Amino acid sequence: MTSLRTIAALLLAGALAAPETAGATAQLAWDQAQVTAIAQELPKAAENLRSALRNEPGPTTGSVGGRRSFQRFTDIVRRFDREAKHLAASLESGQGHDETLPVFENLALLVRDGREQARRIFLTDSLSSRIAAGRAILDRLAPYYDAAPLPPPLTPETP
Repeated sequence: MTSLRTIAALLLAGALAAPETAGATAQLAWDQAQVTAIAQELPKAAENLRSALRNEPGPTTGSVGGRRSFQRFTDIVRRFDREAKHLAASLESGQGHDETLPVFENLALLVRDGREQARRIFLTDSLSSRIAAGRAILDRLAPYYDAAPLPPPLTPETP
């Protein structure tokens, strides 16, 4: 009985220590021209999102938490826009993987934080489609940055 427990404990420890493979992104060899071309799409997508967000009335009634979440989401989108422009300009100027990795990681963190705030507010179809467009571009960049997968996109099924 003890050996069965030991084996079970070792299997569990191995499973917990093993790198995450489900949904992991296979790293692609760095291709400066390809990564730059993809990143050039990001500022436009971010600006489209900011523009749509400016046209949203935001929560006028309801909880203080909803208004705060909307303001936090607005700030995250503003920072995402700035970082998207920074990434595109850095790659355009010839900076490579190591120089631009921190910027990509910042974008991934903003996606995570934005996702959490978006869960707390009502997203119109216009905002949702623009979020999805920017997210799709980041998903295309992720394999070049040996990045862990971004958090799953928000859907009606997964709040």
